[in-house]
Amino acid sequence: MITLLRLQLVASLGLNYLLQPGKRGRKLGVLLFVLLSMAPAYTGFVVLIGRAYGFLAAHNLPFYDLVLTGMHALAQIMILFLGIPILYAALFQANDLSILLPLPLRPAHILAAKLGVAYVLELIAAAILFAPALFFHAHYARPGAVMLGSGALCLLLLPAIPLALCALLCMAVVNVPGIGRSKWVWHLGMMLGALGAAAGMMMFTNSGPQVDLLDLVQAKMQQVAQMGRWIPGSVFAMRALALPGAEGLLNLALYGAAVVGWGVLLLAAGERLYIRPVVRGSGVAARRRRRADPLHAGSFLTTYVRKELACTLKDPAVAMNAVGGYLSVPILLLMYTILKIQTKGQVDVVGQLAQAAHSPLLQRALPFVVVGIALGLSFLGTSSSLFAASYSKDGRRLWLEKTLPVPAWTLFLGKFLFGMGLVTSLNAVTVVVAARVVPLGVGEWLYILLLSEVVIAANGAIALLIDCRRPKVDWKDTVQAVKQNVNVLLAFGATTLTLLLNGMLLAATYRLGLPASTLYAQLLAINGLLLAAVLVAARSLCRGLERVSV
Repeated sequence: MITLLRLQLVASLGLNYLLQPGKRGRKLGVLLFVLLSMAPAYTGFVVLIGRAYGFLAAHNLPFYDLVLTGMHALAQIMILFLGIPILYAALFQANDLSILLPLPLRPAHILAAKLGVAYVLELIAAAILFAPALFFHAHYARPGAVMLGSGALCLLLLPAIPLALCALLCMAVVNVPGIGRSKWVWHLGMMLGALGAAAGMMMFTNSGPQVDLLDLVQAKMQQVAQMGRWIPGSVFAMRALALPGAEGLLNLALYGAAVVGWGVLLLAAGERLYIRPVVRGSGVAARRRRRADPLHAGSFLTTYVRKELACTLKDPAVAMNAVGGYLSVPILLLMYTILKIQTKGQVDVVGQLAQAAHSPLLQRALPFVVVGIALGLSFLGTSSSLFAASYSKDGRRLWLEKTLPVPAWTLFLGKFLFGMGLVTSLNAVTVVVAARVVPLGVGEWLYILLLSEVVIAANGAIALLIDCRRPKVDWKDTVQAVKQNVNVLLAFGATTLTLLLNGMLLAATYRLGLPASTLYAQLLAINGLLLAAVLVAARSLCRGLERVSV
C-alpha cells in the first residue's frame, strides 16, 4: 500500500518529470515561476495576519484565541471547497481502477491510497492557510508547549473532516443515475457552489455598521468561527485551541476520535459507493442504450463547424475556457448586487453612470468612451483558449483531420467560423447587459459591437494560426491542452500587443483633437485591414499543419 500511495502521489503532483533529465529543468523552472508569481500575494496574507496579532499586542487585547480559532475555521471552509474538485479528479477522473483492482491489493487499500494523496494536497493548503496564524499566536500569546503541541496536531488533522465530507458528497452524487457521471453537472455545480459560497460568505459576514474597529474585528471572527462549527466535529478542534489545561486536551482527544470516526465511515461508504459499482460494471447498461447519431447530409464546412461545436460542448474543460473573460460578467453583477444590498443602496454604479452621462465632460469624451468599451469587450472575447487551443484540443486525433481530402485552409476556416460564432453570441449578450448599465445610444452600441467583433476576429485568427503551426498534441487531459499550453500564452501576448496598439492610436487621436467620425473610421479600418492581412497570410501558412508530427 505504501508503494501505491507513493506512485499515486508522484502521478498526482507530476513528479515523474523530475526523474527524466531532459524535462527536469523545465519542470523545476515552471514550478519556480509559479512560486515566484504567488509569493507577493501570500506575503501580503502573512503580513496581514502578523499585523492583526501586532495590533492586539499593542493594545493589550485578549483576543488571540479568537483570531486563531477563526483562522482554523476559515482554513476548514476553504479546504472544504478545494477538496471537491481534487477528490472528484482522484476518484472518478483517473480511470485507473481497472488496472488497480486486479492487483493483489484490498479495495480498502486502493481507496485509502487515493484519499491519502488528496489528504497530502489538502494538508499543504491547510499549512499555507493556518500555519502563519499558529506561528504568530506562539510568538505573541506565549501559550506554552502543551498548547503548541495541540495546535500542531490540529494542523495535521485539519483536512481530515472536510476531506471526508467532500469524498462522501462526491461518491453520493456520482451514484445518482443519469446525471452523476456527467462532466457538465460537476463543472457547473462546482462553479455555482463557489459563487454561492462567496456570496454567502459576504452576506453572512455583513454585521452592519460598527462604531468601534475592535467590535468589528471581534464580530467578524466570531461569525467565521460560527461558520466553521457547521462542519461536524470541528468544534472540538476549536475548543482545543482556545481552552487551556485538561479541558483543552479532552477536546483534542474528542477531535481525534471524531476524525477516526469519519475515516471509518468514509472507508465503509467507499467500499459500497466507489469500489462495488466498478466491480459490478455500472454504466454498461447505459452505454448499451446509446444510439448512433442520425446522419445529416450537408457541406463539409457546415459539418466541420457542427463537429467543432460538439467537441467543445462535450468537454466542460474546453467549453469553460472557451467562455474566457465573459465569465467575469455574471460574477461582477453578483458582486455588485451584494455590495448594493450590504450598503443599502449607497453603492449604485448604475445611477452614478446615468448622472455622469449628461455631464459636459462625458459628452466631449464620448467617442473615446465608446472605443474604450469596444476594446474592453474585445479583450473579454480574446482572453480565452478558444482559438489558441483549437487544434491542440484534438490531440492525437488530429491525424484524422490531416488525412481528410480537403485543403488545410478549409479546416482553418471551419475552426475560425465556429469560434467567431460562439464568441459573437457571448459578445452580443454582454453588449445587451452593458447597455442596461451604461446609458449610451443605439448607434454607439452598434459601433461597439461591430468594432469589438473585428478586433476579436483579428486576434482570434492570429491565435488560431499560432496553434495551427505548432499544436500541442501530447497530453492526457484536455486541461493540459487548453490551459497548460504555450500557444495560449503566445496568443495572449499577441492579443495584448494589438490592444496596446489600439490604445496608443486612441491616445494619439485624443491629443490631436481629431473629430469623432475620424476616430470611429480609422479604428474600424485599421483593425479590418489587420483581419484581412491575417486571413490572407493564414491561407498559405496554415499548410504547415501537414508537417506537424502526430
